[in-house]
Amino acid sequence: MIQVIFKKETAGNREGEVKDVATGYARNFLLPKGFAILATKEELLKIERTKTQKVDKEEKETRQAGSLAKKVSAKTIKIEVKVGPSGNSGQAGKLFGAVTHSQIAAAISKQFGVEVDKHKISSEQLKELGTHEITVDFGKGNKAKINIELAPLK
Repeated sequence: MIQVIFKKETAGNREGEVKDVATGYARNFLLPKGFAILATKEELLKIERTKTQKVDKEEKETRQAGSLAKKVSAKTIKIEVKVGPSGNSGQAGKLFGAVTHSQIAAAISKQFGVEVDKHKISSEQLKELGTHEITVDFGKGNKAKINIELAPLK
């Protein structure tokens, strides 16, 4: 038996996995095809460092997402939109179209300096004047509720 580190996915083995395999299997198939390398002390240390760096990076991303969510949570963003003339009922005019997620993301970026992916905004299309609540997913389980106030363009 010989210990190897898998560099590529193979049947039943994941990348970075360390396993004991038959010497012939390692020398005749895994090593020549580049699926694995011998598990030396140096290579095992590299794997540990890589895992530690990956965990640190994920923790940092989680903290950043949490701070972004706190920064915009429960805030109100005002977006001015074009509206048609008032009808006979005296109500405010209707919007020309709907406010898109791209417009919402641009407004968040402009008012708070926080970049938001438009695909991470969950709301129905906003088609009426007034205040609407939306949810923005910043990733890593961090979500924020934001109020969008649609007002007529002056």
